[in-house]
Amino acid sequence: ERESRLHAEKVSDDLKQAVFSAAESLAAGLIADAETRGLITSARALSEAQLLIYRDAALTALYRILFILYAEARDARLEAHRLYREAYSAQGLLDEILGSPCRVWPANRCSLWERIRALFRIYDKGLPQVSQWEHIPPRGGDFFSSTTAEGALLDAARLPDRDVASLMVALATT
Repeated sequence: ERESRLHAEKVSDDLKQAVFSAAESLAAGLIADAETRGLITSARALSEAQLLIYRDAALTALYRILFILYAEARDARLEAHRLYREAYSAQGLLDEILGSPCRVWPANRCSLWERIRALFRIYDKGLPQVSQWEHIPPRGGDFFSSTTAEGALLDAARLPDRDVASLMVALATT
């Protein structure tokens, strides 16, 4: 029992550290993306309020991903929905990344981020019934919405596959 408690504490500490580290990397990636697309001139030109939006957007994305991974681990309907599981799921994305540990993910493509954005839209708007598979209802609320300042920033961002793969591994492994 004692060893089990110690292990649980270590996993919790590892996850907390991974989230903080990933939040820093993701916020930096969002700012770099905004610079690349000409939305801002430089990170130094951002006001305190703007920096907070980037920080909050990074944390929102991380908590969304953790929420989805937890939901997929607990909701048998998501596992049974083959289209969702194979084309959209966070676990499927993670399996793809971990399945090729030597793969060098490109810094000039954003297909992994596009998949995560699609996943966020599914949780925001739902996934209509497709063929024999039931629909996946929207979760409701602002958490997955692209209408909030943080949600709009995440929805517009284009993050490199290299960074997204690293982020997913950091969040899902210890």
